[in-house]
Amino acid sequence: QDIIDDEVEMSRIRAQSFEELSRERGYEFARAVVKYRNLSSRKQINDVIASLETTEQVYRERLSKETNNVDDLKDRSFDIKDANTSQRDVAVSRINKLLGFDIITETEFAQTEDRTKSSLAKKAEGEQAGRFLYYTRAQDKGDMEVQAIIQAIYDYLDSKQRIAGNYGLKPEEKEKEMAALEVKPVQSLNIGKPENALQLIMLTIIDMIVGQVDRHTGNFMVQPGEDDSMTLKGIDNDTAFGLFDNITGEEGEAKADAYRITPFLSDSLPFVPLSIYEKVKKVDSSMIRGALTGLLSEAEIHFTESRFEKVKAHLEKLVSAHKVQDPTEQNVTELAGRNREGYDQNNYIGTLISKTAQSRAQIEKSMEIGIFKEKGYTSMEDLTKDITLLRENGIDPLELVRTKKDFSKAIVAEALSAKTG
Repeated sequence: QDIIDDEVEMSRIRAQSFEELSRERGYEFARAVVKYRNLSSRKQINDVIASLETTEQVYRERLSKETNNVDDLKDRSFDIKDANTSQRDVAVSRINKLLGFDIITETEFAQTEDRTKSSLAKKAEGEQAGRFLYYTRAQDKGDMEVQAIIQAIYDYLDSKQRIAGNYGLKPEEKEKEMAALEVKPVQSLNIGKPENALQLIMLTIIDMIVGQVDRHTGNFMVQPGEDDSMTLKGIDNDTAFGLFDNITGEEGEAKADAYRITPFLSDSLPFVPLSIYEKVKKVDSSMIRGALTGLLSEAEIHFTESRFEKVKAHLEKLVSAHKVQDPTEQNVTELAGRNREGYDQNNYIGTLISKTAQSRAQIEKSMEIGIFKEKGYTSMEDLTKDITLLRENGIDPLELVRTKKDFSKAIVAEALSAKTG
């Protein structure tokens, strides 16, 4: 208990240091420092701070040599990380296997030719989740396809505007960047589809068990498939295993750290799919401890066991309350609305829907003052009407942007006139 208490106290000191460093040096620098969980005093924290010049030197320096214990590197991605960071990556991968979820990138220990110890993660297919738009009702598919087209146009015009306004670039550099600028399609995904929602629920559960504090939309990959399907994988799992277990969301239970975004049970799991319940109930705390022993400290294992028991107890309550339900369009749509104010990441399904709504709001704002107002649009309805007219007349809106290197109400009118004669 003394060992656990000492680690908890150091966790508090690291959290305080994080807040101070965030204000003074920025978020990324502070985040690099607090990843060193083996720090045992303020002096050691200060020593690390003194040695850091950039976050990349600590956390994202790419391997320049092949590892000497892995034959096939074609489907692998790898980063040099400090020993504790690598161990947390591998530990999350082990918990994923123990639960039978297959929702986290498979990770193992690796070593470079100069004997630098690191971790090697199987490459996750697809793009970062933040690159897509999301919806939960099949009836919204058509509208979301139009919003995805509008988003792609907005992204292109915004990038074009940023290049033009970058006074740090010489005229020839601007010209080069403008020439290289591409229109990148945006895809909308139906997370109300049961098998898609199931993956997000599994990711939520494993993140609550391991105490993941950094599952933003850049830290899980999405690979779209046929018939509105998708494959999801959590990546960058090295900020897991914090020293906290306040995951129930019950009144009076506060966040452990200023930077924590771990989901709450009450917000994320109002029901439990049978397949998930059956996987979790096969596991007990001794199996969790066995998977983590040798990788994590006693305190980290202790709090992981505690979080696991809270997840398991919550699932048992749901079973007793007859809330064993597979995902449906209706209950996933309801789940998307359960995000608690001020806690953006409590509910991953809600987070994706919320970010999609934020993207739309940003576009609508640009019609009051910004890009689309300059292009002749004053409402989303007006822009949607033009996109629909283009498609009905066999004109691909994105191809029109590629051809004209621009988009505006006048360009649309010209294209439609040329098409209809």
